[in-house]
Amino acid sequence: MSVFAGQLQAAPNEIANLAPLERLVAEDQADGLGLTDYLDLTADRIIYRSSKSGLEVGLADLFEPRMLHRGSNATLTEILNSRWPRAIEQLRENKQGDSWNNLAKIWLALGNKGAARKALERAELTGMVDYQGTQRIGDVTARTWLELSEPSRALQEAERASSSSTAATLKFAIARAYLHTGHIRDALDVTTSALADVRKQPDWPWTSSLLRDAVDLRMEAGDVQGARAVAEEIEARKRDVVQASHFVDAAQAFNDVGDHARATSLLKPALASIPAPNQIVGVGATLGPITGASLRLGESLRSAVAVELYRSGNTGDFENVLTQLGPWYQRHTWIEVCEAPRLGGRPPPDDETCVKNTDGATLPGMAVNAINEQRITDAARYLSRIVAIVGDGNSIEAVRLALDAARLAVVLERKEIVNAALVTAAHAADSLTDPGDRARELLGVAALRHELGCCR
Repeated sequence: MSVFAGQLQAAPNEIANLAPLERLVAEDQADGLGLTDYLDLTADRIIYRSSKSGLEVGLADLFEPRMLHRGSNATLTEILNSRWPRAIEQLRENKQGDSWNNLAKIWLALGNKGAARKALERAELTGMVDYQGTQRIGDVTARTWLELSEPSRALQEAERASSSSTAATLKFAIARAYLHTGHIRDALDVTTSALADVRKQPDWPWTSSLLRDAVDLRMEAGDVQGARAVAEEIEARKRDVVQASHFVDAAQAFNDVGDHARATSLLKPALASIPAPNQIVGVGATLGPITGASLRLGESLRSAVAVELYRSGNTGDFENVLTQLGPWYQRHTWIEVCEAPRLGGRPPPDDETCVKNTDGATLPGMAVNAINEQRITDAARYLSRIVAIVGDGNSIEAVRLALDAARLAVVLERKEIVNAALVTAAHAADSLTDPGDRARELLGVAALRHELGCCR
């Protein structure tokens, strides 16, 4: 697919023969992919020089616009205006909605809001019914309306979401959009509506996470009393099978509202109730008996407790719990502490402490923040620091870290850092001892170098 898209980019003034796509459809029928799917993939690869998957959100928001082709392309025009709409119309009407929504997202990426809006309206008109007969069109179009900066239309679609938990998730995203544009009253009203949806499915596994979203939104909107009420609701919920998880959820919420004493009082029983390695806490459909050692559950919970101990100001207890963790979880915990939301809790450690204890893993996030805050010199310094740290690296993490530095250097238009990061990534990849890992990571470095094109 990438090769085919590359050929289309190389001849932008010619309408390509799309027969290869039709052959792919015939070959891949067992996978359930149709012509609309392949047209979607082709359009995406024509307008983007680089894969959008696997990137942290903050990095992707900065990098993807730099990789977008908005120039004229005859094949893309043919696909968007003719071939793709015709292919969608060949589908059963109540199966068309997802494809119309995908077409809208491509138009939106190209900056054509009018065409995106028309495609979205077609999506809503036709709908998207799944194999169980459930209408799911609101689940997808609500987010696209948000991308179009139309939260009121997004809210209409969220109201027809396929489940109350999905409706709540969408409404919290809409509330945040209102908040970011200064519409505080609208943000609080939508948050209240979302909370009503959450309470319709109290046993949903991620209910506590959704309730914490409400805590944070109300705090950011200045409704401290309302935020505390939701934090108390989290604490009062029926305790999970793993009680430590329940205590951590509640402690997170009280740290968010700035009640560190209440958070601390919850973290003590959280530590005490972490299951021992051989303690059975449940039975999974595939894992069988679930113990404290299953999927490293005990260490994961200790790490979460440690993060909240830091946020509540209990640095001594934080350091004590940290010593009980293995190397991977120690590093993971430091990353969480350094990148944890600042809302309500103690501020993260200084940059040097974070870099030292995470082997530089926090540097891309620091660079993203610096770029967003127009601290360009700081951002360049963070990226150069990544190159220096990865210089003697021989791990997959080191390769990926250097590639992120290259992507961010493209945003800064610092070609010398781009090239240095790519060279360093190639060296780290070539130093991997596993032949399969080495080949895969070297291909990844070569692919990004090719995709960046301008910075060879």
